[in-house]
Amino acid sequence: MVMTTRAEEGFLARSRSQPGIMATIIDLAPLRESDAKALARARLADAPERALACVRRAEGNPLFLEQLLRAASTEPDALPSTLQQVVLSRIDALEARDRAAIRAASIFGQRFRLEDLRRLIDDRNYECDTLFERGLLKRVGEDCLFGHALLQEGVYSSILKSERRTLHEVAAALFEGRDAPLHARHLKKARSTKAGRALLNAAQEALAKHRLDAALNLAGEAADLPMDDNIKLQLKKLEAQIITDQGRSQDAAMAWEGVLELAASPLDQGRGLLGLAGARRLAGAFEAANAAADAAKELLDANGDPLDRAWVAHLQGNLKFAEGEAT
Repeated sequence: MVMTTRAEEGFLARSRSQPGIMATIIDLAPLRESDAKALARARLADAPERALACVRRAEGNPLFLEQLLRAASTEPDALPSTLQQVVLSRIDALEARDRAAIRAASIFGQRFRLEDLRRLIDDRNYECDTLFERGLLKRVGEDCLFGHALLQEGVYSSILKSERRTLHEVAAALFEGRDAPLHARHLKKARSTKAGRALLNAAQEALAKHRLDAALNLAGEAADLPMDDNIKLQLKKLEAQIITDQGRSQDAAMAWEGVLELAASPLDQGRGLLGLAGARRLAGAFEAANAAADAAKELLDANGDPLDRAWVAHLQGNLKFAEGEAT
């Protein structure tokens, strides 16, 4: 007798664990990338980039790839309703405790720690055995991994927005003091008023570890959040300083101009002009750099501290040296 079954039906787990069942089991591997690309190109010959995106999202699952390709022309980024129904049917078949657990787990993303899930759902004894048996999750070392990225996406999108926000707030508390980026990102997804400050703290922590790209990304993630003007200014200054340190002179000048748009006090204006002067020096625009440095000096002589004035003198000395005027 030849039969087919899915992992979520539990037959494979039972047959492997019971010695009395005589069976040869052939597990179908994911679709090879070359075959997946060939199928995608045949369906979306006029949109090769979109076809490749579908291949990446499907991760070798033929059913997922087929449905993604069908929906590519109308819903290129959304999860197709057909796949959403497949995911929900698998989740609805679970007992209430497992169903609540996997819904909560989806707010972590594709990978999470069991201990974090237990704390999130306030169930210290919860085990994911059923979710593993059904192929909904996989074990990866001490972590749990959703069986497929689209599975996590489908579960997450099924949660009411109000419930999502509550879960993200709880998750943010779990990561506070332990993982600054995750703490901040969960606050952002919860639409918390604390998200801007948390992203700033996470960006500053990354910058202190010389992880410039990570710090820049974290600062940029706060762009669409409502926040205090001072937090917004500090984020913009951090972003401008990182871009300057990366030597991107044109982008740095634009970033410092953005700082000046937010600067309300003479002190912040002076520091913004000092940054702008440095960016223009990098670009070789010495006349504009001198003008900004002179304006910064006037403001910082009156409102800055000794360190501010030292930075002005340092920059003006560098400008004279670059122009061949240093003695």
